[in-house]
Amino acid sequence: MFRKYFILFCLYYGQNLTAQTDTLKIDTVKVNALEEVEVKAMYSNIVTRRFPATVYAIRNNEGDILLPVNINESLNKIPSIYAHTGSFNTSRITMRGIGTRSLYGTRKINALLNNIPLTSGEGDTFIDDIDLELIDRIEVIGGPTSGIYGPALGGSILLFSKPLNGKSFLKINSGAGSYGMFQNAVTVDLIKSSSGLSVSYKNVHSDGYRQNNSYNRNSALVNYNFHSTRSEWDFLLLFTDVKAGIPSSIDSFTFENNPRSAAATWAKTKGREDTQRLLTGLTHQYTFSPTLTSFVTIYGLYKKSQEIRPFDILHEDDLSGGVKLHVKKKISKLEGLTLTPGLSVFLEEYRPSLFENMGGVGEKGGKIAENIENIYHANAFLIAEYIPNLKNYISISLNINKIGITDQNIFTSAVEQKYQHNINFSPRISVSHQIMLNHFVFGSLSHGLSYPSIQEILYPDGTINNDVKPEKAWSAEIGFKGIQLFNEIKYSMSFYYMPVNDLIVPDRIAEDTYIGKNIGKSLHTGIEILLGKTTSLDRDSWFYLGDYNLSLTLQSNKFKRFSAESDTLINNELPGVPGKRMFISMLFKIKKSFFIEPEIYLNDKTAMNDENSKMYKGYNISNLKFGYKLKRDRWEFKISSAVNNLFNKKYASMILINAPSSNTRPPRFYYPGLPRNYYFSVSAGFQI
Repeated sequence: MFRKYFILFCLYYGQNLTAQTDTLKIDTVKVNALEEVEVKAMYSNIVTRRFPATVYAIRNNEGDILLPVNINESLNKIPSIYAHTGSFNTSRITMRGIGTRSLYGTRKINALLNNIPLTSGEGDTFIDDIDLELIDRIEVIGGPTSGIYGPALGGSILLFSKPLNGKSFLKINSGAGSYGMFQNAVTVDLIKSSSGLSVSYKNVHSDGYRQNNSYNRNSALVNYNFHSTRSEWDFLLLFTDVKAGIPSSIDSFTFENNPRSAAATWAKTKGREDTQRLLTGLTHQYTFSPTLTSFVTIYGLYKKSQEIRPFDILHEDDLSGGVKLHVKKKISKLEGLTLTPGLSVFLEEYRPSLFENMGGVGEKGGKIAENIENIYHANAFLIAEYIPNLKNYISISLNINKIGITDQNIFTSAVEQKYQHNINFSPRISVSHQIMLNHFVFGSLSHGLSYPSIQEILYPDGTINNDVKPEKAWSAEIGFKGIQLFNEIKYSMSFYYMPVNDLIVPDRIAEDTYIGKNIGKSLHTGIEILLGKTTSLDRDSWFYLGDYNLSLTLQSNKFKRFSAESDTLINNELPGVPGKRMFISMLFKIKKSFFIEPEIYLNDKTAMNDENSKMYKGYNISNLKFGYKLKRDRWEFKISSAVNNLFNKKYASMILINAPSSNTRPPRFYYPGLPRNYYFSVSAGFQI
């Protein structure tokens, strides 16, 4: 299946390589994953082809109105990432096979919004609630980014809000779709010579495809910028309120015969979540001289949540915050050398409480557990960048990090326990060299690590096991990237090799008792290819190909050791990640104003358990988008539609790996994906 689509695409690409000779304008109603932009990754400002690492820039073009409810759909358009989506509020993002063992959330990657962390103290990342309507650009760095954002094994996802440097504008859009889907948004940008204010509000509602699957999200973003000759201030406030049902996963019989049903116990208890988050941050940039600039960010996050589950009811109060600062100094005595020292401190107080679920029907009973967890992270880093000429780029960095966790069970005792580990050093070196005009080869060697979660360091009696060490890896990577044919054809190809040591796996100490131990190893290798064409101005042709994108991931994620007693899983694939993935899209334009865009997602078979005895077959999903845009001097109007899962394929959009079973209950591996569904959107904007 993959070979057929790949060959057809390459033949089409080869035919058009010589046909497209004039320059075309970027004007798409989509998320463009290959635009040649200046990235800010690793505190640099350099175009993607020169950057000495694998970095993918995803940008929401000005014309976008067909934005997905969940950010995962956009992330799946690029290599490195595989974003599973069980429902709008249940997902898991993995990067290069890292994070597969996190069952219901995203771990072992870094995520930031305007340099403000979206990752908690123990490594959980919330990104599902971030609406693409509020985001201008996403940058994804595959593999450890040690020395800069912290050394998480999987990589980093950097989100940026829309810049406040255009014209004052009012934009309203509204959309409706299958299964009671509604989206309504309004954005006001007020821009003056030295300041800008943007206020956005977005509501998303869905009745849900499945039983107990309703979803409602309100998001509000306030972004303010003020700049003078030497100083610049940026303020951000993001509020999200999510109320959603939880249908959970289902067994194979239900998946085949009644995929719209929820798991019986979750339907009985009316399982649901009610979560509010308030994120705020203030960044100050000051230019002392043309060679010296400082950056300081102060941020805070408050989360309040309740989740009703069949076995109990979870309440969470989470308050975190911190400060990040770095200085960028150009060394005048050695032209081309820039030093960036910095440090960050993160503090978090997390208070989970458990209550009885009386009769399993969602009625709140007495409190059965309450803890206070305090977490701190401290990072110091130094980056040295040397650009002696236009052909070469060398970056060397070092990250020094330390974590501390205290846990106090205030329900049963007042004893405070501590988890502390040695200071960790994570270096990185990366080099880029221009082999011919606009074509570069790059290589990197980077150290990464991921700290254990609270659950992984606790004994069954609740005491902390300080013997559990962070998972560690050295990642080696080499690649090629560049542009061709009047800067229209862009490509990126990278090869990586990453063995992970001290893999934390559950070790059985009794018949039904497990504890986390560093007794595993895994090997992650892969090839990532991104190829596409983005146009630079409108053509007068009646019908023409505006752009196309191809994303291909070939990866192998295998156990090299799993337990101290047995090596029966050696060379088994890590469950939950397909070995091959591909995304293809083409944008056809008709008389500048009309467009039609087909998309194809392809996923290979996926292991569902550690033993690889259960495999989920590969599948492909096709979408079709089309619309019309009219633009005049001060206003614009857009209308567009989409048919998703065009051929009505039955598939699982997320797999619960190693799903447990019993004598009376089969394993519940499957989260059903949506059958054919429709969406319609209208947008109007006016320059104030």
